[in-house]
Amino acid sequence: MAYGLRSVGAINLLACVVVFAIPHECHAQLCGKMHDLPSPAGGGSALGVSHTGAIIVGHASVWPHGQRSLMWDTDSILTDLTPFVGESMAMGVSDDGRFVVGWRSTAGIVSPYRWRESEGVRDLGVSHAVAWKSSHDGSRVVCYGTIADAQRAYLWTDREGIIDLGVLPGESEAVSTAISPEGSTVVGFSIRNAAPWPSTEKQYSAFRWTAAEGMQSLGTLGGRDSYAYGVSEDGRVIVGSSRDDVGVARAFRWEGGEMSAIGPPNSCAYGVSADGSVVVGAIYGTGNSTSRGFRWTATSGWQDIGTLGGSVSHAWGVSGNGLVIVGSSNDSNGTQSPFRWIAEPSLADYDGDYFLQITDFLDFIDDFGSCQHQPAPCGSFGNPDVNGDTIIDILDFLDFFEAFGQGC
Repeated sequence: MAYGLRSVGAINLLACVVVFAIPHECHAQLCGKMHDLPSPAGGGSALGVSHTGAIIVGHASVWPHGQRSLMWDTDSILTDLTPFVGESMAMGVSDDGRFVVGWRSTAGIVSPYRWRESEGVRDLGVSHAVAWKSSHDGSRVVCYGTIADAQRAYLWTDREGIIDLGVLPGESEAVSTAISPEGSTVVGFSIRNAAPWPSTEKQYSAFRWTAAEGMQSLGTLGGRDSYAYGVSEDGRVIVGSSRDDVGVARAFRWEGGEMSAIGPPNSCAYGVSADGSVVVGAIYGTGNSTSRGFRWTATSGWQDIGTLGGSVSHAWGVSGNGLVIVGSSNDSNGTQSPFRWIAEPSLADYDGDYFLQITDFLDFIDDFGSCQHQPAPCGSFGNPDVNGDTIIDILDFLDFFEAFGQGC
């Protein structure tokens, strides 16, 4: 990328870059903040989030009932979705927030459910199974369960009920973990014994399933195992974790038949935005004592989203628009709580990826030099009309300069 440092009156842009931009090159910033969500007794986690981030679902311990399915809205109002059943856990929520899926335990039997306000909890008609995610309209739900000591991947639909998705060739079990919001693509992992009986060692293969093509393997990063946990709106991007050629697990992003490592060693991706551009997950430390949630984009790479004051966080899901991350984190006292991480805009985030770095400054300078005194919009990398008065002038430069100095 070539940058032209052009004269802008009395401002010496080269001096500005040298004196003020270099600190941001050394200290790039992720523009967002983690907020805890109210929890009855701690120990809970946020697991699913609607497209805009307005509705979040998960679980927490509610005395004396144990784990219960919970919902939070934008005002952090807490709702118990299953007040009249035993233990339960909400795993996923539809794009519009009207449908929630998860599992509940009644008389010792675990079964998947779908909830909506107008009908409450609806059993999906299979025992010893868990519902993970639903399509955007709630009409299709992915589940997995155990039948005759074998785990199977299922798709539940309003019209057809439970559909067994099968397994990959030569394998005997499967787990489905996510469905694309538009409902056509299911992902998960298939399982087979990695050694002859009586060994119990397993091998895992990430898969992508559609009605037209059936179940297809996504491959690995060069090692043995892979797991898929998230899928984009159109099913083209899938994320998860795979072992590389030296046996180290890394978060991956799969697109167009190619699996690429996007995380450091001992990482896993759990969620992806609707367009496939934002990926979230966790990086695992020794004994999980320093595990951290991360956010990844192609321009920023993976970035630590922080904690609620402790040393551990996990990012389990991301909104369809990529601006809200949900998960769990501990505070300075070691108490675990569900959280909502929200991306926060900055005038200095010139490329709009919520990650402030030196390229934002350099791109702005290049566009400002080309567009000064011209009407907006103008620019190759963004719009240098920072103050929105439709004219690109020195005031825009000064506003951007101040914002970049302040950071996120």
